[in-house]
Amino acid sequence: MGNIIQAQKGESFFDPACGSGEFISEIIKNQVAISGSEYDVDRLKISKMKMLVNDLSPSNISPSYFTEGHNLKKNFDIILSNPPFSLKIPFDMEMHFCMYGKPPASNADFAFLQYCIFMLKDNGRAAIILPDGILFREGKEYEIRKKIIKNNHISAIIYLPKGMFK
Repeated sequence: MGNIIQAQKGESFFDPACGSGEFISEIIKNQVAISGSEYDVDRLKISKMKMLVNDLSPSNISPSYFTEGHNLKKNFDIILSNPPFSLKIPFDMEMHFCMYGKPPASNADFAFLQYCIFMLKDNGRAAIILPDGILFREGKEYEIRKKIIKNNHISAIIYLPKGMFK
C-alpha cells in the first residue's frame, strides 16, 4: 500500500489503527514524519518497539485518538490503515469527525473511514483496507457512502480477492 500512496520526504504520515506497526515499518524508508495510534495496548507496545528498532522515537505512537476524541483535524498528508473490520465501538462517545453522518453502533467501518477523511489535509491521500460490505450495506451506511462519493473523497477502489489475509 505504501507504493500506491508514494510518500515523499517531509510529508506527514498517520495510521489511526497502527496495530503492531506494519505500515509504519513500510513507510519509514520514505523519511516522512510518522504518527500512529492504536486501541489495543499490546499492539501499541509492539509498534513502539518497531520504532525503537528503526532508531526512531516512539513518542508519536499513542493510545487511540479515534476513541479518545482528540482533535487533530487536517494534520496529515498521508494515511495508511487497516482498521479492525466491523468493530463495535461505544457510540455514546463524541464523534465530531463523522461529518457525513453517525454510523450504526453495530459497525465502525464508516466511522474509521470518516475519521481518516477528517484527519487528512485538504490535498492529502489515504489508502485504507476495509471490508467489501462497506460498498453494499444499506440504511445509514448507504447515506454516508453517498455523501463521501458526492464530495469526491474516493479516487479508486481496489477489490482484493478472498483469502488475502489468511
